[in-house]
Amino acid sequence: GHSLGGEITLRTLLVDGSIRGASLWSPVGGSLWEQAYHYSWYYSDDGTDSRDTRKAQMEQLAKDIDSLEFPYDPDSSEPGQFLHFLNTPIVVHHAKDDGAVPYIWSELLATKLELENKAYTFYSYESDDHCYENELQTIAVAGDVEFFHSLMNEVAE
Repeated sequence: GHSLGGEITLRTLLVDGSIRGASLWSPVGGSLWEQAYHYSWYYSDDGTDSRDTRKAQMEQLAKDIDSLEFPYDPDSSEPGQFLHFLNTPIVVHHAKDDGAVPYIWSELLATKLELENKAYTFYSYESDDHCYENELQTIAVAGDVEFFHSLMNEVAE
């Protein structure tokens, strides 16, 4: 899963234990509030923030939650809170200067996986390439091939 697809992949792994391995490329992470804040900042025209700065994505999230016909706690939906249920080894790739998805989200995911004693590999790249083009794509795919090949060897043994 790439970008938002990385978060969706992680959510899928938490509910479907039959998946034997997964690769996340620059996965979106954090709570819904952290995501809304980041993307309000990401789309900011002037690059500044303060309490007085309008945060459109956060405002929209609050409106959407308020309009639900049932009580909803957005903090309860953050997949990182449920990694103790994860049974699937994963590989995570992230460029350190990725402007679209903060690198720290993958660092925090790796930290949580480590603390939960879950199988993972984290590749970080000295790049700003969110789309894994050219050489970065070749390197990331090679890491995935090695990862999935190792899983196939485990099954064969």
